[in-house]
Amino acid sequence: MYRKIVKKHLLLLQIVALISVSMTCCASNWKTEASQTGTDNENNILQRSEKTVKITCGDAEATFQLYDTQAAQEFYDQLPLTLETENFRSAQWMFYPPEKLNVTELEAYHDGKKGELSYYEPWGDAFILYEDFYAGDEMHRLGICVSGIDTLAEMSGTILVEQDTEPMESMQIQVDVNGVTLTALLENNSSAQALYDKLADGSITIRMSDYANFEKVGNLGFRLPVNDTQITTKAGDIILYQGNQLVFYYDTNSWNFTRLGEFQNVSQKELKELFGAGGITAVLSR
Repeated sequence: MYRKIVKKHLLLLQIVALISVSMTCCASNWKTEASQTGTDNENNILQRSEKTVKITCGDAEATFQLYDTQAAQEFYDQLPLTLETENFRSAQWMFYPPEKLNVTELEAYHDGKKGELSYYEPWGDAFILYEDFYAGDEMHRLGICVSGIDTLAEMSGTILVEQDTEPMESMQIQVDVNGVTLTALLENNSSAQALYDKLADGSITIRMSDYANFEKVGNLGFRLPVNDTQITTKAGDIILYQGNQLVFYYDTNSWNFTRLGEFQNVSQKELKELFGAGGITAVLSR
């Protein structure tokens, strides 16, 4: 009798264990699929347009440079707008343009960063990320904050969204790698400005090595001002590390970096093919 009870208990434990393993595998597979969903989209590199919008709320003011997409153009054409913001999960200010925007998979992403101006198609709302934010559903990029990022958390209440008529001076540089010339758009910060000013004296040649199959890194030979923040990179990002290391990303990584800029009109696949598996020599010029 005792053995029968023990056998029954053992059988029950085996069934529970099998169910647990099965659920763990399912959960693991679901997480893998969820993390892979949108991966290709997030590796797309969107070109920025020359259009900028200004958003003000009381004393807070920020300027966003729009991407060169149909949705961003449609958003731009609706301005000026006076709208009320709603807070969502202590990370974003939502507001509703009167007309819906036509987004595509090219702009889709899940892992949002502070300073992004985006759109959520199911609800028809545009939103400003004033904190990093991960969404299970797809968000779509409209633009990126180029000034006033520290004021974004204050944009509670009535905002004025308008076309910015003041011409924006964009800092673009050329990067030659293996006989191919890439265009990079620099950020609006003191680090990128210092690099841009340095290139006024002539081109800079940097020998870069591969690190961990997601970046190329090389010593600048001089130091730049540091504006470090916690960043999750995407393919095409140009990063400053420890003030004197230049990094080109062709995959993702999270660390404390200074963002210098990003390559324009080149995909992750093209970057991987161009960079190859070993070291590269990069020539930076204006």
